[in-house]
Amino acid sequence: AVVSTQSTGDATKRISSLQEQLTVSESLKAKLENQIDSQHYKCEKLENTVHSVSQEVVKGNEIIQKMQSEMKEMKMRLKNRGMQLEKQKKTIKDNEEKAAAHLKQISDLEGKLGDKKEILEKSEACRVEMEQQIEEYQKTLKSNENVIAWLNKQINDRITPRSLPSLLPGRENMRPELSRPVGNPYRTTSAST
Repeated sequence: AVVSTQSTGDATKRISSLQEQLTVSESLKAKLENQIDSQHYKCEKLENTVHSVSQEVVKGNEIIQKMQSEMKEMKMRLKNRGMQLEKQKKTIKDNEEKAAAHLKQISDLEGKLGDKKEILEKSEACRVEMEQQIEEYQKTLKSNENVIAWLNKQINDRITPRSLPSLLPGRENMRPELSRPVGNPYRTTSAST
C-alpha cells in the first residue's frame, strides 16, 4: 500500500510537471504565433510600400521620357531656327553685295552721264531703298534671335532638378506640373533705330 501511494504521488507530480510544461509551451506558442502575425503584417505593409514606390518610379520614368522627347523636339526646332537664321544672314549678305553692285553701276553711270543731279537722285533713292531692306532684314534677324533665346530658355527650364518628380514614399503630390505660362515668344524687344 505504501508503494502504491508513493507511485500515485510520483504520477501526480509527473502529471503536474507535464501540465506546467504544457502551459509554458502553449504560452510560448501563443507568443510565437503573435510574432509570426506581426511579422506577416510587417511583410504585407513592406510589400505594399514597395509596390507603391515601384508605381511612382514607373510614373517618374514616363515623365522623364516625355520630357526627353519634348527636349529633343525643341532642339530640332532650335536647329531649324538656326538654319533659317543662317539663310537670312546669307540673304542679307547677298543684298549687301547687290547694293554694292548697284552702287558701282551708279558710279559707272556718273562717269558716263553728264547730268550729275539726276545721277545723285537715283543714287540716293537706291541707297534709301537698300537701307530700308537692310533695316527690315535686321529686324527679322532680331525677331529670330528672340525666338531662339526663348526656345533656349524653355529647354533650360524643362531640365532643372525641380521639374523632376520626387520618388520618395509619403509624398502626396508626386507628379510635378509639366507646363507653365510663358510669354509670347514672338514678341520683339524695341530695337533702336
